[in-house]
Formats: sequence, C-alpha cells, structure tokens
Amino acid sequence: MQGFVRIQPSLINAYLDYPIHLVHPKDGGFVRFLAKNRTYSPDAVRSLIQKDIPVYIRIHDQKRHSEQIHQKLSKALEGPFNPQKAVVVRDLTLQLVNEFLTSSERILNSSQDPEIRLRELEQLAEYYVALLDMEHAEDLLRLLHKVMSKDLTTATHSINVMILTLRYLEKERSAGQSSWMSHAAPSEPRPDASAKEREALKQWALGALLHDIGKVMVPDSILKACRKLSLDEFRTMRMHVEFGWNILSKAAPHTLKQPVIAGGILEHHERTDGKGYPLGLSRVSYPGQVIGILDCFEALTTDKRPYREACSPMEALQILRTDTLQGKFSSSVFARTVELVADI
Repeated sequence: MQGFVRIQPSLINAYLDYPIHLVHPKDGGFVRFLAKNRTYSPDAVRSLIQKDIPVYIRIHDQKRHSEQIHQKLSKALEGPFNPQKAVVVRDLTLQLVNEFLTSSERILNSSQDPEIRLRELEQLAEYYVALLDMEHAEDLLRLLHKVMSKDLTTATHSINVMILTLRYLEKERSAGQSSWMSHAAPSEPRPDASAKEREALKQWALGALLHDIGKVMVPDSILKACRKLSLDEFRTMRMHVEFGWNILSKAAPHTLKQPVIAGGILEHHERTDGKGYPLGLSRVSYPGQVIGILDCFEALTTDKRPYREACSPMEALQILRTDTLQGKFSSSVFARTVELVADI
C-alpha cells in the first residue's frame, strides 16, 4: 500500500480530479476505478460503503487535494455567510477531518513513521476560531452545527463538538469569564492578551476536534454496529480513549503537553462521581468536563441508537440534568450548557 492512502468512499466524488484505485481481489494490486459520466453514482458509492471496499488515491494526489480544500475553505469563510455557504464549509471541513483520521489510522498500522498532517487540522481550528471575530458569531456557529447534525460519522461528531465548544467559550467570553484561558499552554513567552486568547481558543477547538480520534482504531463491526453492543464489544469501544492517546503520543507528542488537548482526549468520559473511564477520576479537568458534557449532548441529539431514537435538545438536557444531580457533571458546566442549548 506504499505510496497510496485510503479515502472515505462517501467522499469519493470530491476526488474526481485524481485517479481512484481499488485493490484487486485476486492479486492484491491496485486497479483504476473509473466513474461513469464523470461522477460516481449514488448506487456505486452505496455499494462501496455496504461492502466495506477500501478506496485509495496516491499520497501526492491527496496532498494536492488537501491544499485545494484549504484554499476553497478559506475563500468560503470570507464575506457574508448564509445557509448555502454553510453547506460548502461543512463538506470541505468533512473532507479535511476524514483525511486526517485516515492518516492517523495509518500511523499505528505501519512500520514507517508517516508524517501526520496535524498542522492542517490546526489550521482548520484556526479557521473556526476566526469565525468568532465575524459579526453574528453565535449565529454562524449555530448554523454550522445545524448543518453538520444531519451526518452521523465520527468526523462530523468531532466537528460538531468543536463547534459546540467554541459556542460554549463564546458564552464564557460574553459573560466576562476568562478562567478557561488558564488551561491553555502559551505558545509564546509573553503573548499579548489578544494573541493569548486566540491561541487558547485554537487549543480548545483542537482538543474538541481530536477528542474521539482513537475511534479510528475501533473495528467497523463495533463502531458501525446497528445493534446494542455486547459487553466485550463495549469494552473495546471504551478503548478509543487509550487508542487516541497512543496515536498522538506517537504522531504528535507535543500536543499532549497542552492540558486542553490532553484533557479533551483522556478525560471526556470521566465523571465527577468517579464512575467514568478509563481512569475513574473524580477530579476531572475543566477541559475534560466541558468537552465531556458537549460530547454527550451531541451524541444524544444526533446519534440514533438501536435501543433509542435521537433526542431533542430539551430531552438531552433533561438527561444531562439527571446526570448532573447524580454527580456526574459539574453544575456550573451544566448551567452554561443550558444557556448554549437555549439558543439552538
């Protein structure tokens, strides 16, 4: 597979400018997968997904494609914002995050040490942080969350949690609160106030975006199961926390020195009653608490399970309220989440 990288079949039409390859079932070599009428039909895409057929492009083609996405995304975020533009931003963001997740999976499955494109994800976080400087920032982030919530992939979930986290911090900023900034590691010896706040926001955005990165190592048979998981499968699913830590420990160890990113990955399933996982902490970091409750809210409202339908925002808040009364979440973090949801 050297020289090639796997891409998401659902996004295959985004790569029409580049040769697409499948693996030949007999000799294991790469063969071209050609589109009819210059596009891959919905049936063809559905077949790839249902049969779990891997799709590949050359690494240098993916690099060129990523550069083009960044250019398009930067342009899409300029000027007036509307629902149509939000859809474009969603699609471009999904491509970048899916590419990153795919490259992260390759890191632990390779004897080599391929360069992870963390800088691209940092730049993506910067794009979203920049939205906070635009007029009607809350409206923009709310619109993006609404557009994203129609998809149920790990990538979309992570982007949604990032958007919710930025909206949460915008509430903190509006209320004159700045304690959330103290959890971010300074990037410069003596940054000015504006640069310090911007760097803190980027670290929070990146921590939320990366919180579920370990799920790329969970087998699809478990991750995409349309049924209730067995006890062993549930244990494997819980391992995504350790998997995520291992991925960044190998690929980008410097990120784990940032408390927001470390807390977001390692503690988003910890609970203040000590009954969370993987460590059973009762003193959960503030980033772990915030990203943890927003992770729950997003999953409850957009993820349909075999044993329940997706909840409405108010139903999700009721569940989180019960959990808060039982000591699982901080009452102040829950209260700020209520304010956030009131605007959805």
